[in-house]
Amino acid sequence: MKRFVSISALKSGQIAEVSNIPATGYKSLQGAKNVLTYQQVPTRWTGIEINPGAKTRSGKPMGSGNPILAYAKVRLAIAYSIDRETLVKKVINGLGVPGAGYIPPAYTRFAWKPSSEGTAGYDPAKANQILDAAGYTKSGAYRVDPKTHKQLSFRLGTHSDDENDQLIAPYLVGWLKAVGIKLTLQPQSFSGLNDNLAKGDWDLLMDGWGTVPDPTYLLSIQTCDTLPKDDGSGGNTDAFFCDPTYDQLFKKQSSQFDVKERAATIAQMQDILYQANADIMLYYNYILYAVRTDQVSNYVTGSPDASGNYPLQNPVLSWKQAVPVGGKSSSSTGLWIGIGIAVVVVVAAGAFLTFRRRSTAAERE
Repeated sequence: MKRFVSISALKSGQIAEVSNIPATGYKSLQGAKNVLTYQQVPTRWTGIEINPGAKTRSGKPMGSGNPILAYAKVRLAIAYSIDRETLVKKVINGLGVPGAGYIPPAYTRFAWKPSSEGTAGYDPAKANQILDAAGYTKSGAYRVDPKTHKQLSFRLGTHSDDENDQLIAPYLVGWLKAVGIKLTLQPQSFSGLNDNLAKGDWDLLMDGWGTVPDPTYLLSIQTCDTLPKDDGSGGNTDAFFCDPTYDQLFKKQSSQFDVKERAATIAQMQDILYQANADIMLYYNYILYAVRTDQVSNYVTGSPDASGNYPLQNPVLSWKQAVPVGGKSSSSTGLWIGIGIAVVVVVAAGAFLTFRRRSTAAERE
């Protein structure tokens, strides 16, 4: 709601710039008089986590996750069931790209895509084949576990105050039902969702992460060392993923100074994550901006690429070179100082937030 208020303030001329605009609000600004809109290449992703079997560092099982999700074939079937292109079109109005690799596409040195042969794209027929071969036969609309004869049913945790989560969830419910899997939605607060994640009390969760150009921290939260201790303390895991080969590669890339060599190692790590399907990237959304051209001139944005996407923005530099339209005055100078202070605060906060799970609605702005 706060960001939509900001959009109204921009339209009325009360403020000169808005960033991190929701896709629906951005559409309303395009073509508006005296407003420049532009989209930055994605620096973050939206995805779902699948509990592969929560455990401590010593291997002790924990939490209440459905044990069926420990089977890689079941997670692969879920991946094949999801139409990422539809989510981009319907949830974020086409203002993004379908997900694949773990590093967002803005960071071209480390961004990665699976080979065409190894891509788990939208293929419900393939998902059904995988589940049939694994012995999960249908009984009515849903499949049952051949061992327990229980329905294939999982919980999906969503952020209750996140509009995109609420838009995505019905699609996931429908797509998984089409292959015989039942999803029960569990909207929760940000703190509640994160608490359940840490305790392993979940099956699937909606999540989103951003990163800075060096992806070390984002990669680190997939290592075995981030699993909690036996007493539940000390954990910082993203999805209880743990793979010794991944850990070896993480240590290797940490000491590589040649960018090409490090990128090759990180590509191997992303392939491991992609094949594991503990984190399924749904999409990368463009970062959306709008500036009033009747109030601001010489505002630096850089030049768009062939797809119309602008490079990574540095708000401090953008505002440092910008000047008020009509020249400086005593009133506009005060406004500019205020804007500058606000931008510095936002940038400082943003640098911190990219290194941690977003736990409140305000942190997504």
